[in-house]
Amino acid sequence: MRASGLRGAAQAALSAWHVSHSDEVSDAQLRADAWVIAPHPDDEVLGCGGTIARKVALGARVQVCFLTDGSSSHSQWIEKSELRNKRKQEARAACAKLGVASGDVLFLDIEDGRLAAHVEEASAELRRYFERSPSTEVYAPHHREEPEDHRAACWIARTAMQGLTAPSVYLEYPVWCWNEWPWVEVRADRGAPRTAARTAMGFTRSLRLLRECRWRVPIGEVHDQKRQALEAHETQMHGLEGVEDCPTLADVAGGEFLERFFASYEIFMRYRKPPPPPNHPS
Repeated sequence: MRASGLRGAAQAALSAWHVSHSDEVSDAQLRADAWVIAPHPDDEVLGCGGTIARKVALGARVQVCFLTDGSSSHSQWIEKSELRNKRKQEARAACAKLGVASGDVLFLDIEDGRLAAHVEEASAELRRYFERSPSTEVYAPHHREEPEDHRAACWIARTAMQGLTAPSVYLEYPVWCWNEWPWVEVRADRGAPRTAARTAMGFTRSLRLLRECRWRVPIGEVHDQKRQALEAHETQMHGLEGVEDCPTLADVAGGEFLERFFASYEIFMRYRKPPPPPNHPS
């Protein structure tokens, strides 16, 4: 669905501004080995699935670490232990669709929604992974993400990198930062009718995000691969079998949120050296 009127014009203006003020990543740059840190199974595909697919196709080794077990997304309808197993299987299947080797998919298995309570142990474990298997890049959630697990994942990744010579390049990817006007008509977590003030606030936040994320990876050629990987997260895309009105990603903002992840490129905030951790998430 294509937005029209003021919102369509705002989207076009922001996109045009970003293309002229950002750097398109070359194939040579995409060949760098990388770690991708995902707070939940599906964030790896939403935030950087196209980039992962392109990197692997160019010969890079990509390792994906899922920090939480994803066991809270539909826990009112299914036992957490069963959901945990389902989401781990889905994560493996999604990574396989992107070309990631099975041995390069790792899980910390921290309880979904409780990551902020385990940041020290998680950062220590992640640091051990980085030391055992160094790479050039680390991808983690953007520091302005609103879900607490996402902010905690950013803190964990930055902390784990402190003092290491490799990985040396740090990149942050947005997921829920896209839950803003003009990309969606009404923020999914608010639901109230849009006002002029909310419109202005959403535009300002969106512009700030694009100003920060100046690293642009074209993904048009791997859209099908990214869609297949996202479809592998069946509980998130289709809900639970036999459960009516089970929430899915397609329900967020009437499908506009999900649509944003199939733009012509993925964007990242790039640091040439590991930045210090942001404010402690707890």
